[in-house]
Amino acid sequence: MRKTLRPWICVILSVLMIASTVSAVSEEMSDVQRWTELEAEAYRKQDYETAFYYCELAAKAGSMDAQFLAAGYCFYGVGTEQSFERAAEYFQMAADQGDSRSQV
Repeated sequence: MRKTLRPWICVILSVLMIASTVSAVSEEMSDVQRWTELEAEAYRKQDYETAFYYCELAAKAGSMDAQFLAAGYCFYGVGTEQSFERAAEYFQMAADQGDSRSQV
């Protein structure tokens, strides 16, 4: 009886591990989506500092589009101090993920 339970316990543990990983990824994605929406809303209101704040959160969480946008904020000094060095870092992050707009 014990031998027949071991494979099922392994299967159940594997499913639980996968479910928790998917849940964590989904939660992270929902954060990025929320930050992206908050960035767009702040930008429409011309609250550029807030827009950059949320854009940078999404960029640091790995959003390729947010990395590209953060590079633009830094390059032009919108909502943050102008910094070509920081802009280049964000462009590079986006380019590394395959963003053709960021590749030179």
